[in-house]
Amino acid sequence: MKIQPAILAAMYWFAPQCSIADTDTATLTVEPGRCIALQQGQTCYANVSLSWTTPIDGEYCVFDDRQTAPILCWNGNSVTSYRVAFESNKNVRYEIRNKSDNQLMAQALVKISWVYKSNTSSTSRWRLF
Repeated sequence: MKIQPAILAAMYWFAPQCSIADTDTATLTVEPGRCIALQQGQTCYANVSLSWTTPIDGEYCVFDDRQTAPILCWNGNSVTSYRVAFESNKNVRYEIRNKSDNQLMAQALVKISWVYKSNTSSTSRWRLF
C-alpha cells in the first residue's frame, strides 16, 4: 500500500502537536504590566503578582532593579509566584537570577503611565495690557 504525498502532508499538518518543555530556561511574568497614576511624576501604587517557572535544579532569587538585595530566594521550582506591594514613579524591572553566579535567567517590566502629563510651561504668564 502506497500513501500519497498529499495524504501524508495532511496527516502531518493535522497531527496533534507535542512539545517538550525546555528545562534549562526560566520565565517571568508580572500582572498588571502597567501601573497608572493620575499625574506625571506621581507615585503609582498597585499589588503586583509575579509568576515564574525555573529549572528544577538550582537556587534562584527575584530582584527589583531598584535594590541590590533580593525580594525572595528559593530552591528549584518549589516557589512559583509572589505578590509585591508596588510603589514607584518610574518603570521597574523584575529579574530572576541564579543565586550561585548571579546570572540573569528572566526579566519582566512594570511600566508607569499617567492619565495627565505634566505641563512644562508655566501656568503664570506675563501679560501686557
